[in-house]
Amino acid sequence: MWILTEAVQVCFCSSVLLQCLTWEFTL
Repeated sequence: MWILTEAVQVCFCSSVLLQCLTWEFTL
């Protein structure tokens, strides 16, 4: 269960980072 939570956290963090990068490139 704890590994699952960590995996979700990593996925969330990477998606947020990707969004930030795409925002910077569009601006």
